[in-house]
Amino acid sequence: MKKKNILQICFCFLLAIAACGDSLAGEGRPGKGWVKTGQLGAAPRRVTEDYPLSDQANERNWAKHEVMSDEFSGAEIDGDKWWPRNPRWLGRQPAYFYPGNVTVSDGKLHLAMKKQQVPEMPKDKGYHTYTSAAVQSKTKVKYGYFEAKCRPMKSHGSSSFWFYNSTPELWTEIDVFEIGGGAPGFEKKYNMNVHVFKTPTEKEHWSRHGAWVAPSNLADDYHTYGLEWDSDEIKWYFDGVLVRSIENTHWHQPLTLNFDSETMPEWFGLPKDSDLPSVYSIEYVRAWKKSDSASFVQVSPRDERYFELSNGTPHVPIGLNMIAPWGRDEKEALATMERWIKALSENRGNYIRLWLSHNFFDVEHERSGQYDSEKAKRIDAVLDMARRHNVRVKMTVEHFRHFFRDTQSWAAKPIHHVSRGGPAEDIDDFFKGQESREQFKKKLRWYADRYGDDPVIFAWELWNEMDTVRGKGYMEWTEEMLAELKELFPNNLLTQSLGSFDNASKRQRYRRVSLMKDNDFANVHRYLDLGASLEICKGPVDVLAADAIRELQNFEPTKPIILAESGAVEPGHTGPFKLYKADKAGIILHDIIFAPFFAGAAGTGQNWHWDHYVAANNLWFQFDRFAEAIKGVDPPAEAFEPIQIAHPRLRIYALKGRHTLLAWCRDKQNTWETELAQSEPPAMVADAVISVTDAGRDFDGVAVGLYDPWSNRWTRGRVEGNRITLPHFTRSLVVKMRY
Repeated sequence: MKKKNILQICFCFLLAIAACGDSLAGEGRPGKGWVKTGQLGAAPRRVTEDYPLSDQANERNWAKHEVMSDEFSGAEIDGDKWWPRNPRWLGRQPAYFYPGNVTVSDGKLHLAMKKQQVPEMPKDKGYHTYTSAAVQSKTKVKYGYFEAKCRPMKSHGSSSFWFYNSTPELWTEIDVFEIGGGAPGFEKKYNMNVHVFKTPTEKEHWSRHGAWVAPSNLADDYHTYGLEWDSDEIKWYFDGVLVRSIENTHWHQPLTLNFDSETMPEWFGLPKDSDLPSVYSIEYVRAWKKSDSASFVQVSPRDERYFELSNGTPHVPIGLNMIAPWGRDEKEALATMERWIKALSENRGNYIRLWLSHNFFDVEHERSGQYDSEKAKRIDAVLDMARRHNVRVKMTVEHFRHFFRDTQSWAAKPIHHVSRGGPAEDIDDFFKGQESREQFKKKLRWYADRYGDDPVIFAWELWNEMDTVRGKGYMEWTEEMLAELKELFPNNLLTQSLGSFDNASKRQRYRRVSLMKDNDFANVHRYLDLGASLEICKGPVDVLAADAIRELQNFEPTKPIILAESGAVEPGHTGPFKLYKADKAGIILHDIIFAPFFAGAAGTGQNWHWDHYVAANNLWFQFDRFAEAIKGVDPPAEAFEPIQIAHPRLRIYALKGRHTLLAWCRDKQNTWETELAQSEPPAMVADAVISVTDAGRDFDGVAVGLYDPWSNRWTRGRVEGNRITLPHFTRSLVVKMRY
C-alpha cells in the first residue's frame, strides 16, 4: 500500500509540472488488448444517420460534434473546418502533399495520388516523382466517437484516417486505419495503431499495432470505419462491429483529425505507374461526443485560464445573473423563469446564476438549521428547466448581510440570531463561532444530499459579496467552507464573490479571495456607477469591464476569471440605471458581454439587471451575437494572449492564439454617455485600417472574417502588408483570422 501511494504521489507531481496543461500519459503501457480474428459476423443495420452505426439506439448518449462532421455536399472543401493540406508536414517522402489533389465532388471528398512533379515540391528535402494529398481539421478534439464512410485507394499508397498532435511536451497519435489497398498482402488488412512519440517522462517512440483481416479487398467498396475514444479505452469498429480495443493509458491529449494519402515505401512499397492516379474517397465523416448535458464544467487541463466540459469540449460561459423570478404566485413566477431561460438558450446562452437564499427559493426560512423540502421543489423546477434548455447554473448558497437592520431589508436573516433560536449572538459569532460553522456545514450537506454530482450545476458559490457582511472572520470562514464544498461536490466548480470593485480598498480583499487554494475561479463584480470612488467606474463600460479582468490578472493570472456581476446603477447602487430605458439596442449589455472575454476572461461578463433591462428591452440577441463571433474557437487549445492594438479611433481588444487571432474593435466616439445621455446616434466608422503588426508575426495574405454584431453579418477580407481594411460599421466590429 505504501509503495502504491508513493507511485500515485509521483504521478500527480508529473501531471502538475506539465507545461502545456494537457492530461499526460499513464504509468504503464497498454497490453496488446483484444483484436478480432475471423469473420466479421452480423453487422448492425443503419436506422438513423444521427448516431454511430455501432450504437443506433444511442445507448451511450452521443451528441453530434458538428465542428468535425462533414457530409462533403458542397463544391469545395469547407475552409472553416479543414486545411486542404497538413500545415506542419509536407508528406512522407517521396510523395508531396499537394493541395491540388484535394477535391470535393458528387458528395464526397477525394484525395488523389499521382505520378507528377509540381514547382513547389522541395526536391532538396526528398520529395520527387509523386504527389499525394492531406486534409486536417482546424480544431482539436479529446475523446468522442468518429466515423467515416470511405473507399481506400487501390494502389501501393496508404489511405489513412488518423489523429495526432505534437507540442514541446506531448506528441501522441491514434491511427483509425492505414490501408494499402493495392499492396500485395495488404489488400484485406485493416491496420490500426496508437503511437507515443514523446511525453515529459518518455522520449523514445513506441506503438501498439493491431490488424484484422477482412473477407474481401478493402479498396473494392465503401465501408464504415469507427473509432470510440474515451478516458479509459480506445475501440475500433468496421461496419459497426467492434474489431479491436485497448486500454487508454496515454492518449489524453487534444488531437487533430486527419485524412491523407501517403507513400509508404518501406511498408507497402512504391506505387506502380499503372495504378496511378489513384483516389481515396470519403463519403462523410461524423463526430459525436458524449452529450454535453452529462458532462461537468471543469477548469481546462489544457489551459487553466479557461473552462471545458469533462467530455473534452471547450466551454465558454455565456449568460447573466437570473437570481430569482417574480410573479403573483409560484406558478406565474416559474413560468416567467422558463421564458427567460428559454430566451437565453435560443440565443445560444448557456449560463445563469441563482440565489438559493432568495425568498423564492430559501429552504431555511422558518428556523435556523431546518430545511424545507417542499420549498426546494422550486429549485428542482429551475434546474429541470436548465437541463431542458442546455443551460448551466451557478448556485449561490447565501446572501444575507445582517440580522435585523431596517436598511436593506432584503439582506436580513434574523433566524440565525440567538433571540430567534439561532446559533449566533452577532455577525462576528456567525463567522467565528463553532456552532454556527457546524450548522452552515450541515446546510451544505443537505444541499449535497439533494443536488450532489449534478452536471447541470456550473459551480457552487458560498456567498454573494461576502465583504458586504459587517462581521469579522469571513475570510477564514471562506477558506474552511470552500474546503468543505470540495469534499461534498468533487465534480463541481467552487467559488466565492466580493462586492463591486469600485474603490481601491477592494484590491487586497480580491487578491486574498482569488488566491485561495480551493477557489476554482476568480469572480469580480463591477458596475457603471457615477457614485463610485474609482473614476474608471464612471466612464465607458468596455473600459471598466476590461480593467476589472486585468486587475485580477495582475495577481492571479493562472485561474479562470469571470466578470460575474456588472451593469449600470444609479449613484451608490441606489437602483437600476435610469438610462436603461433608452438603451433599446443594448450597448451597455454588449460591452459587458464582449469586453471581458476579449481582455482574457474565461467567458462573457454577466449582467445583473436581467429583468429591468435585458428582458424588458428584449436584448437576448446580444448573447447570440457573441456566440456567433467566437463560433468554432477552442480557447484552451489556442493559449490566447490578450493584447491591445493601437488605433486613433478604436479601442482594439485582441486575443492572439496559436492558430487564431480574435479582435473586438470598439468605437471610442460611441459610449453610453453619447448615445444614451446625449441622444447622439452612433457615427459610422468608415474605411478604418488596423495594423496587426502588434500581434508579433507576419499575417500578410491571410484571409480574414469580419463580423458586424449589430447587423449579424460576416464579410470577407484579407491582410495586406499586415494591415486590414475594415468595412463600414457602427459601435463595434469583430475580426477573426485563422493561420
